[in-house]
Amino acid sequence: DGSVDWLNNSGVGDCGYSAFESTIDTVIMGRASYDQVLSFDCEYPYKKQKSYVFTSKPAKPVVNSVTIVSDPVEDYLPSLRMVPAGTKAEDIKHIWLMGGAKFAAGCMEKQLLDELNVTIIPIVMGGGISLLGELTKDYRLKLLKTQAFEGKYQGVQVRYEVEYD
Repeated sequence: DGSVDWLNNSGVGDCGYSAFESTIDTVIMGRASYDQVLSFDCEYPYKKQKSYVFTSKPAKPVVNSVTIVSDPVEDYLPSLRMVPAGTKAEDIKHIWLMGGAKFAAGCMEKQLLDELNVTIIPIVMGGGISLLGELTKDYRLKLLKTQAFEGKYQGVQVRYEVEYD
């Protein structure tokens, strides 16, 4: 059904999410993910970061840090990657594509993803939404890092560089 309710009962804890979140200053997502985040029973979770929601349908930003974008992501993303003059390298953080599968697949097909950072939660599901939806071709990934997390159920985070032909 596309819900993420199972995350609340996974028993794996943070799995490095807090550390990861501290490395990003911009969140991009599609409309379906934005609507899902708004359906959670909590405040908007990405208030510390600038958020860009890519959609062809009208939407309202819930906080000042949210910008609704109707332009194609491949046209808009280069402006987000520009480094302001006088910025030190250590001050540059990352853009996180928060979801969803259709939006992520479109970004992969347009060669906009540099890395995939995947956290594996040890729960086998009977169905669900694919990580990257439908892709028109295969993509090679170069392993950059793996990290296991302690706890009753140990999650694993895997970081890959996306290699485009």
